[in-house]
Amino acid sequence: MKICFCSLYYQNEKEILSKSNFNFAMGVHKLAKNLISGFNDNLYHEDITLLYSLMVSSYPNYKQIFFKTTSWMYDNKINSKNIGKINLTGFKQCTETYLYIKYL
Repeated sequence: MKICFCSLYYQNEKEILSKSNFNFAMGVHKLAKNLISGFNDNLYHEDITLLYSLMVSSYPNYKQIFFKTTSWMYDNKINSKNIGKINLTGFKQCTETYLYIKYL
C-alpha cells in the first residue's frame, strides 16, 4: 500500500522563523510532526511519501520570494518533498497547486 501524506511541515523551524517578520503558529507543524513519527514507527513496511509546502507569509513579510522543490529522507525511511513556489500573493497558490498535482 502506498501512503501520501500532504501537510504543513517545517524541516528547519529556526531558519523559517529568522526570515519572517511575524511569529508562526506551530501547532499544525507539531501535529504533523507527531503523525509522521507515528507513520514511521507503525507503518515501517509501507511506501510512505511526505509532500509539504512551507506555510509562510507572502513577500515582503517573508524575506524570500523563490522556493525550489527539494527532496530529502525523513529518518532515512520516508521520501519527503518540499514543494517549491513563487512567494507572491496569487502566484503562491497557483504554483503550489500545480506542483502538488504534478507530484501526486
